[in-house]
Amino acid sequence: MRWIGQHIWNFISRFRSDVYLDDISDGTVADDKFLGLDANNKIVKEAIAAGLNLANEGNNRVVTSSGGTDLNAESSFTWDGQDLNVTSGGTVKPDITFQATAPNNKPARLSFYKDRVGTTNDFVGQISFDGKDNGSASQQYGVIEASIVNATHTDEAGKIEIKVASSNGTAPNQRLFISGTGSNSADDVDVSIGYGSTSETTVAGSLTTEGGIFINNDSYLNLVNSGGYGVRMNYTNGTANRTVTFPDAAGTVQLQGASTGQIINVSLMKDDNYVLYLNTRTYWYSTAGSTYTGNTNVSAGNWSSWSDDRQARHCGYIASQACKVNKVRFVGLFSTSYTSGALDFEFALMKWTPGNDTTATVTTTYMTHTDHDGSYTEGRIYNLEFDVSGNNTLAAGDAFTLFARCVDSNASARLQLWYGNCWAEVELT
Repeated sequence: MRWIGQHIWNFISRFRSDVYLDDISDGTVADDKFLGLDANNKIVKEAIAAGLNLANEGNNRVVTSSGGTDLNAESSFTWDGQDLNVTSGGTVKPDITFQATAPNNKPARLSFYKDRVGTTNDFVGQISFDGKDNGSASQQYGVIEASIVNATHTDEAGKIEIKVASSNGTAPNQRLFISGTGSNSADDVDVSIGYGSTSETTVAGSLTTEGGIFINNDSYLNLVNSGGYGVRMNYTNGTANRTVTFPDAAGTVQLQGASTGQIINVSLMKDDNYVLYLNTRTYWYSTAGSTYTGNTNVSAGNWSSWSDDRQARHCGYIASQACKVNKVRFVGLFSTSYTSGALDFEFALMKWTPGNDTTATVTTTYMTHTDHDGSYTEGRIYNLEFDVSGNNTLAAGDAFTLFARCVDSNASARLQLWYGNCWAEVELT
């Protein structure tokens, strides 16, 4: 059935097949209304909602809502099906945040997934840090990469490498400075730090290791103090592995030979029979000679006008280089045929600088030490230690020794013979 012209019905019409409208003129739907079918297939007129407004249209731009019916195609946020690009001219922008709000201890997650059958040396993820140089040329300044070391099922192992741009003055290269490589059998991780034999690694604080430390390629172990001065250790001439074991005690490691801090022990005794030969009461004698010093009835101190003869005869020890005297050990037993019982003795450590090709006199100086002056009984052995605490340094060529005299009031006390020995501990400085 076809109607030509205008026909107006005021009653319900139903059509059991398709309805076609011919020669329809273009026009505008009034008041945003359109015809459609309701749930009973009845033709009805319905008003549509207000239209959406899209601003800044452009290819591959991600559309965001501006509120209400307004949309915006973001020019700084694009997606072309493979690459997502976010740009910003703001300070410390763009800023991407992954915020986890679940009430548990699980974190937000960023995953790089390599979707192919795993193969050794496959790279599975990379983060690149790029910028420009001062000529506006693009440059990669740093990169973090993860790769597969072993893809065998149940024996998988990976590697993470951190690289940074480094140049030899001609061209930059990406140089590996930190890498961690997992093992497919030992369940450990090998870590490499630095690139090149001239690279430096600084640890701010303590460094603790549960394994050995190896310094290869004839390099040095340097120990540097706060003043910037250091000592370095090496093993350049070694032909086999050696072990140096430290004693279970506190102290200072010393070098062999004539080196600072080296302790040496020297004998101050020069007579084969007696450590001291005291021939006359109140006269000073030394462990280095049986002749008296020329100093009588004077206490230990700065003895002046020592002749060249005395300077030479009483040299118990002559310093070959700068040193200090730490202590003197005297072991002796005295005997005399002129008295019996106990006698009073005084001891003194003295030093001086002997002359050279001269007859000039010198002055001795007293070295501060433990006081062992007192009474000693004939026939008894005595073991005396003199700790030297003052005026105990010697320059190369200086001499010192131990002196003693009998100061007992018994005028018959003469010729005391001390048997024993005398040694000094000297520290090279």
